Amino acid sequence: MADTNRIDVRYIKESTYGVAPGTGTYPRLRITSESIAQVSDVTASTAIRSDRQTASVKRTSIGVSGDISGELTYGEWDDLIQYALQGAALPADPNDISVTASISSNVISEDAAANAYVSLADGDIVRLAGWAQSANNGAIGIVRDVTGGGDGFTFDGPTLTDESGTAGATVEPFAQTVNGTTFEWITPISRRPSS
Repeated sequence: MADTNRIDVRYIKESTYGVAPGTGTYPRLRITSESIAQVSDVTASTAIRSDRQTASVKRTSIGVSGDISGELTYGEWDDLIQYALQGAALPADPNDISVTASISSNVISEDAAANAYVSLADGDIVRLAGWAQSANNGAIGIVRDVTGGGDGFTFDGPTLTDESGTAGATVEPFAQTVNGTTFEWITPISRRPSS
């Protein structure tokens, strides 16, 4: 087994900047490589001595530098993406919206006008399922212009095939992370084998 297979990179969210929590779970990252290392800067004394030796060397700064690389796999980097966007993770609506609905020119409307789509907001990501036209099933797009108090919306995604009166037509909201202004700090740790 190569040493690189035994590198362990973990992180934990800090509640106070620069202070690693004393307790908590450090999630492990699946990585492909990392080059995290301590970086120190020093300044040598410029004093002239009769023995031609350096009088002293003082450390002037210490820090960390390097990269962490990994493959973008489902769920693996969610926390770090959220922290980078300074945003919040929005859970998916726990219920898929399944009603009798129609599609016309990429506008999805429920036939009963019962405001079934009222929980959707502009920018939500949704997937379609249960539609009569098979080309519409599995389509993923973004909700735009929720209309009529929630009885329809424009589907911003691939061009859909028009259909009407489809019973059990389902709109499945996705969980997502959105841009924000909340800065989060993390403490990363990297451990290498001792031998």
